[in-house]
Amino acid sequence: MSPSPSRPHSGRRAVMFAGGVLAAAGVVYVGLATGGSGQVPADTVVMGYNIGDKSDLQATSYLKKQMAKVAAAPLSLRVAGHKVTVRPSQLGLSFDAAATVAQATGTSWNPMLLVHRIAGGNDLDPVIRVDDAKVANVLAGLATQVDTQPVNADIEIRNGKAVLIPGEAGRQIDQKAAAQAIKDAYLHSTKPVTIPVVVVQPAITTEEATKVLENVATPALSEPVTIKAKGKKGSASGTYDMEGVLSFEPEGSTLKPVIDGLELHKMISSEFAKVEQPGRNATFTIKKHKPVLVPSSVGYGIEPSKLANAVAGVLTKSGDQRVVNAAFGPILPERTTAQIKNIGIKQVVTSYYQHFAYAPYRVQNIGQAAKYIDGTVLMPGETFSMNDTIKERTVANGYTKGFVVGTGGVLKMDEGGGVSTATTAMYNGAWFGGLELTQHRAHSIYISRYEPGREATVAWGDFDMRFTNNTPYGILIKTEMTQESIRVTLWGTKVWDKIGSKFHERTEKVPFETLYSSDTDCHAQSGVEGFSIVVDRLFYKGGKLVNVEPHTTKYKPSPTVICGVDPNATPGGSTGGSTGGPSGSSSGGSTGGPSGSSSTSSASGSASSTG
Repeated sequence: MSPSPSRPHSGRRAVMFAGGVLAAAGVVYVGLATGGSGQVPADTVVMGYNIGDKSDLQATSYLKKQMAKVAAAPLSLRVAGHKVTVRPSQLGLSFDAAATVAQATGTSWNPMLLVHRIAGGNDLDPVIRVDDAKVANVLAGLATQVDTQPVNADIEIRNGKAVLIPGEAGRQIDQKAAAQAIKDAYLHSTKPVTIPVVVVQPAITTEEATKVLENVATPALSEPVTIKAKGKKGSASGTYDMEGVLSFEPEGSTLKPVIDGLELHKMISSEFAKVEQPGRNATFTIKKHKPVLVPSSVGYGIEPSKLANAVAGVLTKSGDQRVVNAAFGPILPERTTAQIKNIGIKQVVTSYYQHFAYAPYRVQNIGQAAKYIDGTVLMPGETFSMNDTIKERTVANGYTKGFVVGTGGVLKMDEGGGVSTATTAMYNGAWFGGLELTQHRAHSIYISRYEPGREATVAWGDFDMRFTNNTPYGILIKTEMTQESIRVTLWGTKVWDKIGSKFHERTEKVPFETLYSSDTDCHAQSGVEGFSIVVDRLFYKGGKLVNVEPHTTKYKPSPTVICGVDPNATPGGSTGGSTGGPSGSSSGGSTGGPSGSSSTSSASGSASSTG
């Protein structure tokens, strides 16, 4: 009896068969995964285009051709009401056909790709190349049109009361999300891409400023502060409101109360002068036609910064607790002897004389400006500001009413009328001193006592006359006044042999009109035509002309004003005054270096400039 087959023997055959199948599959997988077939599996689709059963080169070429129009189509970006169209190349976006095909034919250990190659059919995502720097550059350009900076909430002091200024949120393009939205839309959508914008809150919110208003600002202004001091020369005291010295400045996410120590010290000076010993800034005086150094000195009194800190400490207190005992100590000068003794102030650089017709208001206003200017020391690189130096033209600062140039070239009365004579003298001092003419504006109309195109005016809070000491030496400015003239002299070290002027012909002439006025404050004036003129500033060194600096000035016509009724019944009415007087003159040498620039000057707008 022959034996029958055993089950274990049959099992081994099954295992051997299965192993053979897996081994064969492994060989196929390794072959497909490592070598690639070079043939795109059947029914492979990219963006709706079937590239199946093509070689990788054929599929790549086919895709490039079919996708060319889509890949180059501009993208429309929409953000905050703005819409721009941008080419993909500007965004650094491109379609990579070869890399897209390689997903189906190249090396991969992805089991799903193996199934795809064996079974055929699959949708492949297009491979997109992105230049992140170019995307960021386009978004940065959009941001300049769209982004708005948040505005911090603030507190201002108005008429003795603290006023809340609400904050404002800003907006900014969400750069990261916007870049992703652009990448997602490329090749996949023809609709405008909405660029996301985020709201940016201010560092100091309205809520925070409200807390500071209620807890600090309002209490600070609710009662005056009493300041007491006792020094070597006795004691003094006074009670003062904080308006004028209190302000609020940003500090992190809140507002910090700040006391202006210098202004506070000025406020209390009349009461405390008897117990203080004032210091002195170093300066120069002129003796026997030579500059003589006047040394600085250290004062003894209430130190402004310490006083400010002490007052800040009682702002939120009330009653008897709002008392400050000011500490005495040395007060250092702002400009010491060591700082100015070797800055080259040794000779006259230039001196400019400006005549004016006598009038009490002119003598007062021009003279007051001259007092503020006299003794000014301008260090190398420093800029002189006429407005800052002669201060606001108010009665408190020593000024009175005089004629100024008003709207339409009609003269009118206003505070500080006439200080432009001092401004023009200073401007010519800088001109012939060879200094850099940083900022200036001529009168809107021509005034005959000034050289055309070489004069300047100022208006508080509107425009200034400034020049910069562009020499390596210091400049001392001295002024001299008479009843009919002002002289400005600049002392320092000469740099240029001579500074001159060349006046070109007047052009673009415009005739003036005649106006009649029945106003009770009418002032008759003679008309002057408008015109343009170029004046060259000439720089000489070593006996040669080394630089020419042209300055163009345009004057508007000023009308003839006749006080009375127009015989032809033509309506009119404006105030005015007369102009005229001899021109200025220049003498002396010069310092400074040319700025090498051309400037144009003309007054405009409704602001009044001093006459």
